[in-house]
Amino acid sequence: MRSLLADPEERVFVKDRDSRFLLVSAGWLASFAPGCSLEEVIGKTDFDIFSRPHAVAKLEDEQRVLVTGQPMLAKVERETFPDRADAWVSTSKLPLLDEHGKIIGTWGISHDITAQIDAEKALAASYEQLRSRERQHRMLFEHNPQPMLVYERATLQIVAVNKSLVGS
Repeated sequence: MRSLLADPEERVFVKDRDSRFLLVSAGWLASFAPGCSLEEVIGKTDFDIFSRPHAVAKLEDEQRVLVTGQPMLAKVERETFPDRADAWVSTSKLPLLDEHGKIIGTWGISHDITAQIDAEKALAASYEQLRSRERQHRMLFEHNPQPMLVYERATLQIVAVNKSLVGS
């Protein structure tokens, strides 16, 4: 556990029933509260660190885990901050149990997936650009006043004709 908490890449947190931080990892501090010490974060809530809408959503997730005892697994979340760029994470939250099995809080881990989300957005934009160009080329083909046809090179089978060829 010490290794996990010391790892600068791992974003681990432990909270009490009131969603106050009891413990966070070095990676969590570096990602979500840069420049703060562990002592400065202990006892605070998400409302002290994240934007209000995001803190409300986090609190709702934690309350659901506390009430149902069911974990929330791999939820994709946009981490929003009042003073810096947003980040995307995949977060799992689980009930924190005492030695008698009673839920006394929540704990979880977040993995930064910002690069993955950015790549997915870029890919979606590329696909949309490709579809737009395909629509433009189709319009030029279909509405060209010159008769046109497209054929399969290997078989010489005609696969498309434009309106001018059909009308002639």
